[in-house]
Amino acid sequence: MSYRLTLAEAESYLRKAARARGLDWGIAEEAGKAARWLAAFDLPGPETMLAHLQQLPAGEYRQFIPDCSLEPWQAPGGLLCPVIAGAALADRSMQMLDRHCFRLAATAYPLLLAATVGQAARCHRTVFTTAWAGVRVSCFENGLSIEGNRDDLLRQLLSHWTHELTEVVTENPDLLALEPKSRLIKAMEMVHDYELTRYEMAIRQWALRDKGAARAAKKVNRIRLDFFRSALSELGFASDDLEMRAMLFVCYHSWEAPMFPEIPRKRRRELIAERIELLTSKG
Repeated sequence: MSYRLTLAEAESYLRKAARARGLDWGIAEEAGKAARWLAAFDLPGPETMLAHLQQLPAGEYRQFIPDCSLEPWQAPGGLLCPVIAGAALADRSMQMLDRHCFRLAATAYPLLLAATVGQAARCHRTVFTTAWAGVRVSCFENGLSIEGNRDDLLRQLLSHWTHELTEVVTENPDLLALEPKSRLIKAMEMVHDYELTRYEMAIRQWALRDKGAARAAKKVNRIRLDFFRSALSELGFASDDLEMRAMLFVCYHSWEAPMFPEIPRKRRRELIAERIELLTSKG
């Protein structure tokens, strides 16, 4: 049985999720509206917003607030929060109406930034444009346009997920040169240290309703399974035993962070070697 949320339900759930992560009510409202706005144009707004919220340390979102006195804007925590930065831009709508251009440092999920700015465009009945990595999203009162086309944007997202968050491990020559158990440990340390599962939930949810995303998810599953099958085969596993262990590796390490956010990162890293010892033991 499947259930598709209405736009109003998606907005409500994302607003509550943002509040649960410690965002102020005003910012939480913006998060819900941005997710709904993207979903209305058949873009993965709720999925992307949920993935972003999961990456925000609970109650510590202020480290992602931009220092607007800098050029470009920057945040103490590194990546700018697209909702908070978007709200700050909306507060400067009059300057944007005077054609002032604001520059931002690296921003998480820039599509969400475009959506937040889109709310300001609707309010002022004008056009505001955000641009990043060769993509331009122009937001109107009742619509948007994507230069490079929507499909190009979505393909960029999927390509980034496949290469930068999967193949960066599975095709790493330094990893492949290690003996199998060390290879598995180092691979999982990379997944943990660089938060390579940070888009997992968003992409998987998107894949349930988009054929292109579903194909990308299937490809990534194959790449990850092949990586683990190779190491496990070298350790002497075969047949159903090998397949079962490979699937356990993929499932656990893809979902540990979003599934168990209450476990401290330090503790999760400490358990990597012990968990791999368990998953590779015989008898």
